[in-house]
Order: sequence, then structure tokens, then C-alpha cells
Amino acid sequence: MLPILRENEIRILSIPPGSSDVGGPPPIDCDILVASLSDRNGFPEYETLSYVWGTEMASVPILVSGQSIVVSRSLHCAIRRLQLPDRKRLLWIDQICINQQDMEEKTKQVQLMSDIYTRCSRCIAWVGEVKESVSPAEVDCAIQLLQYMATASQAADPSSTPLPSAFPAGFEGAIKALGTITPEQNEWWNRIWTVQEAALPEHVIFQWGSFEITWTVLEQAREAWVFNFPQPLENMLGQHPAGTSVLTNLIAHFTWLNIARHRYDDLFQMIHRYRIRRATDPRDKIYGLLGLCSRGRLPVTEKCDYSITAVEVFATLTQELIIHEQGLRPLTNAPRQRPSESTPGISSWALDLYYAGVPFAPDVYYLMHGYDEYNAAGQLGHIDLGAIKTRLGQKTLNLTGVYADTVVHVQDGYKTNSPDKASMPSTEQLLQEWYAVAVGCGFQASPDSVDTVAAELYPRGAYTRAEAFAVFVLGDTIRNTEQIPKREVERDDIQDVWKILLGRANEVSMETRGTVYGMMVNQRMFVTKAGYFGCGHMDTEIGDEVWVFRGGNVPFTIRPRKEGEGYAFVGQCYLQGFMRGEVTSEDGLTEKTVSLY
Repeated sequence: MLPILRENEIRILSIPPGSSDVGGPPPIDCDILVASLSDRNGFPEYETLSYVWGTEMASVPILVSGQSIVVSRSLHCAIRRLQLPDRKRLLWIDQICINQQDMEEKTKQVQLMSDIYTRCSRCIAWVGEVKESVSPAEVDCAIQLLQYMATASQAADPSSTPLPSAFPAGFEGAIKALGTITPEQNEWWNRIWTVQEAALPEHVIFQWGSFEITWTVLEQAREAWVFNFPQPLENMLGQHPAGTSVLTNLIAHFTWLNIARHRYDDLFQMIHRYRIRRATDPRDKIYGLLGLCSRGRLPVTEKCDYSITAVEVFATLTQELIIHEQGLRPLTNAPRQRPSESTPGISSWALDLYYAGVPFAPDVYYLMHGYDEYNAAGQLGHIDLGAIKTRLGQKTLNLTGVYADTVVHVQDGYKTNSPDKASMPSTEQLLQEWYAVAVGCGFQASPDSVDTVAAELYPRGAYTRAEAFAVFVLGDTIRNTEQIPKREVERDDIQDVWKILLGRANEVSMETRGTVYGMMVNQRMFVTKAGYFGCGHMDTEIGDEVWVFRGGNVPFTIRPRKEGEGYAFVGQCYLQGFMRGEVTSEDGLTEKTVSLY
């Protein structure tokens, strides 16, 4: 039986000296220590273990304080590898040091994760044993390759850094070995808990069987890949092109972890960046990140209460994010899940972190970077945060705002599961279809028709429907290649839209083409009753209503419920002529409070 823990206490596993051979005689005989995180002087030095529990049933026995317990095979291998030959090793391991059957204890221990991982001397990220298909020599070459890149990154002339003696002959084997620890073949990169486990400790090493890779080596190798690319590496990649995808994949995922270590993301961005990671318990999709969140920002969510359902956890999280942001940005970038893959019973407005593989989702960062560019709410009053606080965890969200119009026509956008891969011919064709809908006539691909058709004024603004369409497909802003808005639309940009319409996209800058593509990819165009046009979620339907709510930089589409009162939430949208506070400057508009379910 595990010793009972008091306030701020944790258990630490003491692993006796022994052989690090995974084939050694079981069971390992360990002890449990209890220490208080409040004790700043007598607290023992310990390490933490970051690993994947695995899907197999726990079946390998070890002894803990004289009692036999079973652990996953993955954990057993890690403990074996980490046994020191001449002294004991102190490790904090969640599977053993937390009573997983005691939900009250688990809640309290998860609340301490930030302290546990911050206080450790270092974290050991266990990426598993070397696969049988890979030889020790190939792993050694893989590590030498990373060390070479790290050294080159620090040199004044990276290309002058001498290659290790094993290269270029050993390059193919190095890539083969590294391929086995990329996210496609190694689950460590895909689990939600490993983010904070790697981000919080001051020191981190990757343990790969009996081999070690330091965080510093990977960080410097990344610098070589991004900033100081050595010519010898480029030459080897030319001979073995598969190495490019392997190294890109590995370094990209490492970079995302490094973003967490340096806290580059704000709270909302962090949740979205790692929502694609997996967790056995859906509640852990947020609980597993709270060690990276400053205490007090999510006062209810950070209690990590395992006695409440995922539905309540996600509703509370969304509401607390709105309170923290003092606005409705948390309602953006929430792709609507298919019913079979959403959290059962979740409210339509709540951020559903359970399943991240939403097909045909809009580009999250395109929407996220654009949010602060707009000010749809304009002169509307502030959002009533007090009312939201009183309804934390409940299934309805009440918002106050102004009704803009009702959707009467929809037109599909550029549908793809690879939003970063644009096809300009397809974009041009789709743009012509959208244009025909926007101006209410067929499209004739000739300069004369572009100049003369749809000369009537757009319902809002002193420009024609054709000009309004050009501004719309640019989102009234030009973005750089990182999808970040850089300036508002100018007259020359409108002319560039005409060029794309006429099949002359090659005459238009990459920035402008990318801006148009981002507005159209996995978005559905719509036209409203009064003749306004815009775009929104792919499942926008005829009959949906467009509203501008207090606290919202963008408008939102909501759907009247077929049964009962209130609305279902659809998502953020772009509505031409409503993005910069225009709606709130008109007389006679009445605010109304609606309930979202």
C-alpha cells in the first residue's frame, strides 16, 4: 500500500543500483520516499520521467516497498535502462508515484505537476528502446549527425565544420534510425502530457535505449536547419532526399516543444497548438497543459477536478478563457466536430478538445492572426463577464449583440485536408464561382466584363459589388507569408484580384495570392437576405443568422434550434461591411441577448 500523502507532499521512487540491461532478472526492487514540496532545504534531488504509458495492458511486475505491482512494459524497460551501476536513482514517475485509483489524490497531484517538473534536477524523456530493424551503429550515426548540425550552428561558417568520419557513408543509416523516433513511429511526440513534461524542467535529455541526446544538441541542430544550413548536409540530402522529410518532421515537433519551453504562445494559442495531441482521458487535453499556465488565470479549471465530466470541463474552460481574454476570441478557431467524434453532450459553443482530427477545417493560424485586425463590435458595450462567471460549467452561454442578417445562399469553398498546399488553378476557378454569386450574374472571363459588370453599389459602403467582392476575398487586409496581417487593402490589391479572376495569378505576389487562398480554404461563402456576402464554417446553412456580439472582433453565425428556444453556435465569420465597427454606428439597431446551447 502506498504511503498516504499530506498537503504538498509527493512520492519519489528510489531505484536501487543494478544492471541497465533490459533483460536483467525481474523484478526490480524499489522503495518509495515521501517528500514535501514546501521543504526548500531538505528536499531530495530527483529526476522526472516523461514517457508513454502504451496501449498494452500493464503486465510486468516490479517490487515497490516490498509489494509487487505491475507496470506497463514501456515503463519497465525505462526503469531497467535507468538503473545506475553504483548508486540508487530517485525518479518521480506518475504511474507509480500517484495512486491512479484515487481520484481525489490524482486531482491534488496533477495540481502539483508544475512544481514537480520545475523542481526536478532534470527530466528524462524516454522515447523507447531502439527498434530491432536499426543497428547500434546506425543510432550512433544518427546522434553524430545531430551533434554535427549542433556544432555547425555555432560556427561563423557552418559549411567549414568538418563532417564526422562516419559520413557521408553513414548518412543513410542515420536517417533510417532517426525515422524511427519521428511522430509517425514514436508516440512520445503525440501525447498531451509530454508537452509540459519537456517544457517545465530546466534540463531535459532524450533517452533512446542506452543512448542519450541532450536538449541543447537538438536545439542547436534546429538552429542549423533553420538559420545556418551547412553545405555538406545539403549535399548528403541531395543524395538521400528522404532525409529532408525525416529531419523536417523531427525538428518541427521539437520546435513546437521549444515554443512551450520559452512560453512564446499566449494561453489561447497554447491550447490550440497542442490540441492535436492525444490523451486517454479527454479531460487531460487541458489538465495536461495547466503546468504551463500561470496560476489564477483559469481558477476553476486549474483545480483539475476528475469528479466532473469532460462536458463540464470544456464548457468551464471556454467560459474562463472568455473571462481571461475579456472578449470572444475563445469562440473562434473551434472547428465543429462531426457528431460521432465530438464529446457526447457538449454544448455547440464550447471548445471541444476531445478529438482534433476535424476534416476540412479552416487554417487555425490564418483565423487566429486575423482576429485582432478587426473590430466588429465597435461601439457596442463591454461583454458582461460577471454573468458568465455565475454560469460556469453550464450548458448555455448568453451573449448580447446586434442581429445583422440571415443567410439565404451558400457556396462551397476550397475543400482540402492540406490547407498549406494551394492549387492556384483550382483557386482561380472557385474564385470565379464566388464572384458570380457575389454579383448575382454569370462570369465572363474578359477584361470588359470585369470592368462593367455589377456596377451597382454594395448595400454597405461607397463601392460597387464587384469592388466589395475584391475587398472581401482579401479579408480587407494583406498578409505576409506567415499569414500575419501587414496592411489594409489598397486600390492596387483590388486590381490583383481581377488578375487572379482572369487566370493571371502568376502576375500577382505570393503574399496576395496566399491571402486570397487563406480566405477561401475550407470556408463556405454565403449571401444574406439584404445582399451582403461573406464566408464562414463549411457547414454554414441557409437560415443561419449573422450576429455581432459584444466582445467580438468578428461576427458570428448562429442557427435557430429546431426544437426549443435559443440557438446553436456555428462559428466565427467574415461579413463584408461589418468588420470594422460599422454596424454599431447606425441608428435604430437594437441589442438583444441570445442563448447558445
